[in-house]
Amino acid sequence: GVMKAVQTVENVLDSKLKALDELENMGDEELEAIRERRLKQAKEHAHRTEQLRASGHGDYRTVTEEREFFAQVKTIVRVVAHFGRSATSRCEIVDGHLAKLAGQHLETKFIRVEAERTPYLADRLKIRVLPSIVLIKNNKTEHTIVGFEEMGGEDDFSTLVLEELLFKYNAIT
Repeated sequence: GVMKAVQTVENVLDSKLKALDELENMGDEELEAIRERRLKQAKEHAHRTEQLRASGHGDYRTVTEEREFFAQVKTIVRVVAHFGRSATSRCEIVDGHLAKLAGQHLETKFIRVEAERTPYLADRLKIRVLPSIVLIKNNKTEHTIVGFEEMGGEDDFSTLVLEELLFKYNAIT
């Protein structure tokens, strides 16, 4: 087992050394082409990030009407929708974690839905327990995290636990 691990590490190092040798042997034109390609990718990424932020990604906002919910979900690929109530302490715990994750995962829109103010929506999505986190992809409900069971059942779970769960269900990348 140890020899296999050593061989694997050696193979990885050999491939990295080969890549470095290839870089050293490149001409100025090839290196400039690589630099230009990387610069273009960085600009595209910055532009995409700017577009996402302009459409509300990166923020954790509260939705109080069904019409607003459907408008938010309709045009977004990934949505994490926390159905909660302000007076519920467990909902406040989820709010804290999702607010952190919203800023870290711009590829996903994070919203909080006031369950009591959206009864039709809560009924349609079969929200019976608060908090419930509905994971939506391409306008389709993929999974609902009900309460804290999937996060260990305790109030003191970490943001990382929730992040791993969202990753597991492809709600974040």
